[in-house]
Amino acid sequence: MDSAICGGRSVTTDDPWYSDAWTPTEGVRASPRRLAQWLQQGGRVSDRLFDRWLRRDSRVVSGTYWTPLDVATRVSQWLHRHNTRSVVDIGSGAGKFCVAAALTCDCEFTGVEHRPHLVETARELALRFDVHHRVRFLEGTFGRDPLPEAEAYYVFNPFRENLERTERQLDNSVCLNESRYATEVQQLTTFLGGAPARTLFIEYGGFGGHVPASYELLHSERHAPCLLRCWRKAEHAQLAPNRVHSYARRG
Repeated sequence: MDSAICGGRSVTTDDPWYSDAWTPTEGVRASPRRLAQWLQQGGRVSDRLFDRWLRRDSRVVSGTYWTPLDVATRVSQWLHRHNTRSVVDIGSGAGKFCVAAALTCDCEFTGVEHRPHLVETARELALRFDVHHRVRFLEGTFGRDPLPEAEAYYVFNPFRENLERTERQLDNSVCLNESRYATEVQQLTTFLGGAPARTLFIEYGGFGGHVPASYELLHSERHAPCLLRCWRKAEHAQLAPNRVHSYARRG
């Protein structure tokens, strides 16, 4: 999924951190087309308005598990600034990050998700917002299935659910446990270490491990309740200035 509980803190639609921006010309009846236009014009749209176009089971957990719109918009600005053309979302869930970011930049997005029903939900969302020509979703398990090649990779603490109690997990359709968490964190660290020079890595809420020392920190912002960071792999490991390690987040 493209998000997870931040620092053990679940963000619900009643939480003060949950975006309450709104579209004054459309209100709660805003269509995907009108929401897209508002975002493209630089307006702020509330997560509530956007999430109503998700399936109900995905909508009710959005505040906990999916990337906030403000974060997706900020990431799209960074992607544009660095002339990025392709992005992979590791653990794309219901597709909210890929679809929202695609509305405000020209990148091609690929979401990789291990729950088949969420892949289907994400594809529906891309169709509703008419970005399906630039956004695709693949069923796959990180560490088992190879990731598509891309210029940038995005995560929202995708492995954290492994550490949650059963009742706080999305569902029981996949196997989740501490062993898998440790394995996936290490696999992502290894993947990043072997990525080509100038690869961007964008993390919201971390991923449980440390970004390799060959990456330089380009941007860092607090988007409550998590930290949003953008890294770039240096041409050579010794040319990575302003090195700041990511943090291993625990509940």
